[in-house]
Amino acid sequence: MVYPVSYEHVLQSLCLVAIILSAVLVSGCASNGPLQNVFLLLLEYPTVHVRVGYFSLCVATYPNNWVCGADALPRDSLGVEDPWNLIGLADKFRHQVVFSGLVLASLVLMVILVVNLAAWPKWRTEAPDDDGSDGESQVSDHEVRKSPSRMIQVTGVLASILEDVFSLLAAAWQHAAAVSTVEAIRLLTSGEVDARAGTAATALVWVIFGICVIVAVMAAGLTMFSMILLAYAIDGSVSTTTD
Repeated sequence: MVYPVSYEHVLQSLCLVAIILSAVLVSGCASNGPLQNVFLLLLEYPTVHVRVGYFSLCVATYPNNWVCGADALPRDSLGVEDPWNLIGLADKFRHQVVFSGLVLASLVLMVILVVNLAAWPKWRTEAPDDDGSDGESQVSDHEVRKSPSRMIQVTGVLASILEDVFSLLAAAWQHAAAVSTVEAIRLLTSGEVDARAGTAATALVWVIFGICVIVAVMAAGLTMFSMILLAYAIDGSVSTTTD
């Protein structure tokens, strides 16, 4: 039997999308290839290019000769002049300005929410009551489900709200850190160093926040709807008993 897609399945799908995007965001500059295009900050001369991720750097002395990794390359290994020490500036930005803990906290909370939603009761087939008056039941089987426990509901709502808060803080911190650093470096170097915030990383962090907002609203709505149904069922049972 095919059961209907439940409300929490939509929430789980949204969370999984946000988890994947968060993983891509924190993996930026970890290796050559597509990940080298996910960076928080770009610093470059005509001969030296440095991209900064949360945990890694990508350095190139020519436009297509990238070397990516978690450790900063020695300045002397570039083989070209680097009067402003771009690698040193990028490493300081990575360690002293941006903060990966907010993104990771949001990621962990999304995983917790997915596990929480998986604990919601599933649909099951229930046979109708047969009064035996005509020997046959005129009502077909139908799908029903129990309401989740109060602890599961509260845990899910708290996780969705907290992930929303952490994702907002992560997005605001990352955006403000990149923009302010770009302006500071341009002023400090009198325009000799071209500094830019990473478009892909900026888009990713705000998309993640948007998904978290949707999940938080839907999770709260799901919990309220479940409580309303439960209250309605209790009221209906009481009324039937009284009659």
